[in-house]
Amino acid sequence: MELKLDHVMIAVRDMDDAIRRFRAVGFNVQRGGRHPGRGTENAVVRLAWEYLELIAIHDPTERALLGAEGAGLTDFLARRAGGPVDPVFATDTLESLLDRFQRADIEVSGPLRLQRVRPDGFVVANRCLQPGGRMSTRQLYPGFIQWDTQDPERLTGEWAGTHRIGAVAVAGLATVVADIERGREAYLGVLGFSCDKEDAVPELGARRLRCTSNGLVIDLLAPAGPGPVRTELDEVGEGPFELRLRVADLASSREFLARAGADARPAPGVPGGWLLAPECTVGTRVVLVA
Repeated sequence: MELKLDHVMIAVRDMDDAIRRFRAVGFNVQRGGRHPGRGTENAVVRLAWEYLELIAIHDPTERALLGAEGAGLTDFLARRAGGPVDPVFATDTLESLLDRFQRADIEVSGPLRLQRVRPDGFVVANRCLQPGGRMSTRQLYPGFIQWDTQDPERLTGEWAGTHRIGAVAVAGLATVVADIERGREAYLGVLGFSCDKEDAVPELGARRLRCTSNGLVIDLLAPAGPGPVRTELDEVGEGPFELRLRVADLASSREFLARAGADARPAPGVPGGWLLAPECTVGTRVVLVA
């Protein structure tokens, strides 16, 4: 099963502040609209076909009406001002995926029909599926989306444009897991990723299992001692840890960041990668790679 990354959800408390911060370090950010009945709004940083989704709660009362279904995002933002909560993969076979998870006896939320009303009034429709727990929250498994609005209509007005930071695509993700073998079973046994390299990442205090699908690399990181991975797991549980973005020219990106007054330093565990200061991206670890 070849899965293609659709977007990475980044939760933020303050949408205006998040947009300002991402724009300040050279990302082209567009307001995406609101999700009727969900109490949320989003903004979009499009990179070719995939994108980063900044998502915030604009109506806490409406969000509370969802009960347990909406609590994951609310609880995360009560603990942190922002950070990644869910990578979401695109599929044209959502029902087949549902059957796969049910046969594996994995708890599933959805399929859930959702809409987004863009600032221009256009309505974008999709269906979402979340194995392992509630929508829009951190967990071992990624989410899945099937778009009911066709690409030519859906992407009108949301093309990537130019990012001054030089970002052109998502190169990979790192996800914190409690146990490497449990992660292997999820990504290899259930999702069908290729998982073939396991090693130590002492800079992060972790063991790493490298998985790939459709050209995307996902590193599963399990704590092997004290360090950032153990801290992340203890504070917010399993889920996305780091986002790696491919840039057209790494030297040019670093020069731009220096002119913008943004801090970047060598990324632990990513040879040749440069980690943006998380305060620049609202608590999200963003690593630039060539």
